[in-house]
This record gives sequence, C-alpha cells and structure tokens, in this order.
Amino acid sequence: MDNAVIGTPSLTWLTKAALEAGVDIRKLNLTEDQALALVGNTNLPANNFVQVYLSIFDCLGSYLHDEEIGLRLAENLHDYDMGTLGMLVMNARTIGDHLRLGVQYQKVLGEYFSIWHLSQTEESVRLDYELTDPCDSSPKHDITLTLARRLQFIRKHIRPEWNPKVVSFSFQTPNEIERYRAVFGENLLFDQTTNFIEIESRFLDIPIRDADPQLLEVLMDSIQQLLPPTPDESLRQRTKRLLISKIGSEVANQEQVARELNMSRATLQRKLGLESTSFRELKDEVVFELASRALTRSEAQISQIAFSMGYSELSAFDRAFIRLSGGITPSQFRKNG
Repeated sequence: MDNAVIGTPSLTWLTKAALEAGVDIRKLNLTEDQALALVGNTNLPANNFVQVYLSIFDCLGSYLHDEEIGLRLAENLHDYDMGTLGMLVMNARTIGDHLRLGVQYQKVLGEYFSIWHLSQTEESVRLDYELTDPCDSSPKHDITLTLARRLQFIRKHIRPEWNPKVVSFSFQTPNEIERYRAVFGENLLFDQTTNFIEIESRFLDIPIRDADPQLLEVLMDSIQQLLPPTPDESLRQRTKRLLISKIGSEVANQEQVARELNMSRATLQRKLGLESTSFRELKDEVVFELASRALTRSEAQISQIAFSMGYSELSAFDRAFIRLSGGITPSQFRKNG
C-alpha cells in the first residue's frame, strides 16, 4: 500500500473556528499540505498528518499574534461542527453520559488521531486526552483547545463560576498563566506525563440542558450501522456506513468516501453501478432515513435536523426532502408520522 492516509480526519471544523476568530485563511502562509488539510482534503502522508495539523496552529497563532491560540480557538469551536459525534454528545442525557458517549463512540464515528480515556472513583472522574502519533511539533495548542472546549461545555451545565478539581497538562508552564486560570481554574498542573480534567463524581448526574433524548435515540440507532463490518459486506453497505459517519460534514462527498475505500471516484461509481445503485442514490437514502427518524421520533426543530444533515439553509433541506419523499414536506411528514 502507498503511504496515503485513507480516512484521516477532516479539519474543516478548525477552519470554521479560525474564521470565527478573525483569521483570513487566504492570507495565511500555508504549505500545500496545510492548505489541503484545512479544506478537507485528507489524502496526506500517514507519517505527516499530525505534523501538518499541529503546524497549522503555529500559522494561526502567528497571524493573530497569540501565543495561546488553542485557548483562542476554543471560544469559537462548536460541537455541531464535529458531525455526528458532536450531535451525539450534545444530546446526551447527563454530563456523565456526555463523557461516556464521547469516549465510546469517538473511534466508531470517524478516523481520529487522538484518544480519550475515562476513569472513575467514588469521589471523582478523570477524562484523559492524548494524541496517538508522536511528532516533532508540540501538541500544546491541540491539548488546550480540546480540554478547554470540553470544560466549557461541562461548565455551562453546572454553573458559570464552577471549576474542576484538577487540570493537568503535559507541557511546561506557559507565560500567560492567568489566561489558563481564567479558563481552567486555579488547580493547574504543568509538565506532567498526561493531560486530563478531573471533576467530582457528584456532577455526573446533572442533566444536559436542551438535549433531545429522542434525537439521541435516533442517532444511536444509526450508529449501530457503523459497527465493525462483516467479511462479506457489500460495497453498497460499506459506502452507506461511511456516509452515516460523515453526514452533516463537508467530507460526506463521493471523492472523500472513495478515498477512504482506497479507490478512485470513477471506480467507486462503476462498482456501485454493478450493484445497481450510485453514490447519489445512497447519499439520498442515508439523508432520508436519518431525517425521517428524527422527524417522527424526536421533537428537534426541523432547522436543527436540516443542519445535522449538512444543510446550511432550511429551504434547501425542504426541497431535498420533498424530492426524496415524493412531494411531502418535512413538517407534513412529521405531522403524518
């Protein structure tokens, strides 16, 4: 096999966070690999992807003159930008479920280059985070971005002034220590062997506000289709599996799916034709199946369902659903269901 990565993560979420932070992507002094990663092209060398990813933070920090770019970007990162996994954890029932689901389904819902690990005692729970691939660049900004975003989500559901018991970082004490205290609280450890957030176990049962348990059930049902494939799984089934994992993101396209199946776009189309289907038909099938379940089995707003399916405008989702349902609008489908 050549050294192209099949299924490395899209970094379009990082692009969105950078744009919201005031970065003009066109003015960044990017290498070809960095530019490709930011627009969602994941055909990068296996031994180079994490290096490219981490180096992008340096470019963004230089542009904004911010030594703590990870903290800056965390303010502009949203869970719904993370596709199905983001929607899943946003609709978890409690903080404990939010943590457990994120750890459990991170690998199922995408090709990730990091690991979450959850451990619990009677008094506290610890969420550890690390990058899986070592590289020359410091992972500092990725660590601060990731831990800050997770902590901000938890804090929103406890109380604004709440802080965790301890936050640990594997890098040395930063110059702007007060920014870290403002985000993570006073109990900070630096130059440690692991990165983690530790919180009291009593907070695990706190409910997630605005969570939709019915939408969560729909998502969980869909995830069952993403379990490890059987040896005799057809190309049609494998393609649907990838589409379900990516639906709602900018990489739910034929070129990306073909790349993850280790074939060209034309080959994918030809082989799907031999199974009497096409990429467009399968994508329509996935969108209609997931949207139909969400409409009839949850109370999520239609605009939220549209966004989770990858539609930035409700009108575009309406037109697509009407076409797929044979003339029925999403609101009519929900009413009749």
